[in-house]
Amino acid sequence: MNKSTLKAYAFTCITTVALLIPLLSACSADARDAKRKIEEKSFKVIDTGLEIMSCCSTSSASLGRIAFWLNNDLIAVNAMQDVPDANKKELQRIMLVEAKTGKSRVLLESAELFCWNDERQIASVASVGGEDRITRLINLTNLGSYSELKGSSDLSHHICRSPLLSRPQGAIAASLRESDGYILLSQADNSFDPAKTGVWYRPGMPPVDLEILVDELPERLPQYLAYSGKYLLNKWDSQHNSSTDKRLAGATWKRPYDLTPYRLLSLDGKVEEIPYPYIIFEYGLQYFGELLPTKAGILINNTGQGKGEHGLFLLNGYKLTRIWGGSGWFDKGRGEVATGLQLSPDGCTIVFARYSDWRLTAKKPISLMNLCQEGSQ
Repeated sequence: MNKSTLKAYAFTCITTVALLIPLLSACSADARDAKRKIEEKSFKVIDTGLEIMSCCSTSSASLGRIAFWLNNDLIAVNAMQDVPDANKKELQRIMLVEAKTGKSRVLLESAELFCWNDERQIASVASVGGEDRITRLINLTNLGSYSELKGSSDLSHHICRSPLLSRPQGAIAASLRESDGYILLSQADNSFDPAKTGVWYRPGMPPVDLEILVDELPERLPQYLAYSGKYLLNKWDSQHNSSTDKRLAGATWKRPYDLTPYRLLSLDGKVEEIPYPYIIFEYGLQYFGELLPTKAGILINNTGQGKGEHGLFLLNGYKLTRIWGGSGWFDKGRGEVATGLQLSPDGCTIVFARYSDWRLTAKKPISLMNLCQEGSQ
């Protein structure tokens, strides 16, 4: 994220955020008419030649996370096998993709990558194509080499973290990397109380009250942004949810903002707030799917169908730039969707799948885009 973005949108205390809202009252959630012009820029899209499955008519496969960055140059992706009727038969494989070229090679056939623990370099994989799904843990290094795991491990096959380090038994928590512990949302013996605040428990350190309502902490596996050393605690549009939108909450809303801001948790316990980007309404966007801070700016994903402007956008200060999508990407009235976005450790490159039709016969390519390097399509 560049300095102009941080200057305009990044704040470290709620008081500062409260002062910003009156200044942006002209572009409130009810101001839908476009008053500003979106800048259009072309970024090179690298096609990997791989596709995701449409998924899932049987219990033998699942459509989970598409990609895992092993390092800045190498990605492990779940892709459809290159055989007839692979989509219909729900046949996946794990591929290693070079980020700069899009070239790929097979890591494991007839398998799906569930999760990867980058600290222990252990992954959970599941067999696909049969009646029963069998998961197992393997050694997977950040260079893309793998071997069968010898002996037992305490890691969960579902999140690749030790249950003892990810949350107390029976409790509700947001699991961070093992060395960073977890954010407790609800004790095992209590019902979920949205009026409480999340508490960060780190191994060998005293707990830290984050002073964020648990209702505003929806992620159970917050994304770690390696380039900044921070966790993104929420990424979905705060509109249309009574937990994060004052209009729907009504009289119960006692917070100094109308829409929940986006929060970044530093490893020293500080919380940085990115206020809701009201400015997008002046550009003709009515809502968005997700928000992701990158080294090139704040990435806003508003792809697919619906009213208003569509595409992938970069927000820097009050400037909004469309880098992918828009009217030129429509196929028979269907807006092309970008899904499964994952950001590289250096904060520059995204890997994502795209499609305009979810039917089995439609193509759903896996692509790459370097946000820090503008170029021709």
